[in-house]
Amino acid sequence: MRLTKTCFKWMSLPAISLAGVLLAVPLNMGGCAGDVMRATGGAIGGTEGALLTAGGTAADAAALSERQEDGLGQSVAIAITSQFGVVSNEALNRYVTLVGLTVASSSKRPDGNYLFGVVNTPQINAFSGPNGYILITRGAIEAMQDESELAGVLAHEIAHVANHDGLEAVRTGGYLAAFQQAGSAVSSELALLNAATDGAIEVITKKGYGQPQEFKADKDAVKILIAAGYDPNGFKRFLERMNSGASGSLSTHPGKEKRVALVSKEIDERFTAKNRTGVTLKDRFLKNVGRKSTR
Repeated sequence: MRLTKTCFKWMSLPAISLAGVLLAVPLNMGGCAGDVMRATGGAIGGTEGALLTAGGTAADAAALSERQEDGLGQSVAIAITSQFGVVSNEALNRYVTLVGLTVASSSKRPDGNYLFGVVNTPQINAFSGPNGYILITRGAIEAMQDESELAGVLAHEIAHVANHDGLEAVRTGGYLAAFQQAGSAVSSELALLNAATDGAIEVITKKGYGQPQEFKADKDAVKILIAAGYDPNGFKRFLERMNSGASGSLSTHPGKEKRVALVSKEIDERFTAKNRTGVTLKDRFLKNVGRKSTR
């Protein structure tokens, strides 16, 4: 779905938010990662413990494939919402979902699996679990000024999903090496499940992706925003504000200074005089996040 010069209407997009789904799932589940994945999978309708049914030897299972991303994404979503809690304002979650789906429709994976939600923390951050489980913090939304800024952050996370950065981080991060030579196929699959899940959660919620992945996601985000009809300068403004603001903002997104310069360069190259028609939709943003316009 593309934007017009001045506005656009959401028609019949399936605006089921991740937060809305997770509100129905117990968020403080104990037990192993498999229990978490099965519980979330049952609620969302995805696979139940996808990695448990990977089959084959430990070496085969260690070569994680795209079809196994969903279980990892579910586990990351549960880990983040267990830590922070979910914003119960379903209208806000629906709005974020609609913006996210609109942006995703202009990505290189427009038909991918995307679920969006808002987590209840004043921290300024956003997270993208494998296979389209995208969460943004309440603090990030409170720090934004218009819809183009929200679209920019979501476009960055959508780019991570489209580039399979979460899956690749687990593959290459050393989390699976210890299980390459496991003797039992069953025990090795269980070990792989825990290692892969722990690795995905560690990367996405604590370490963050590396700078090459961040920079590529930023460049891709600019392309996506222009294709969707948003003003990409909103994304740049948000990054600039975060760069000069609290030190903890976007803590899992390294290289903030370089990111601003890279995004500026990408906008200068792509947002030419011919296509400078992107929208910011400030009034709609303020209305949907429950703020009054200052104009």
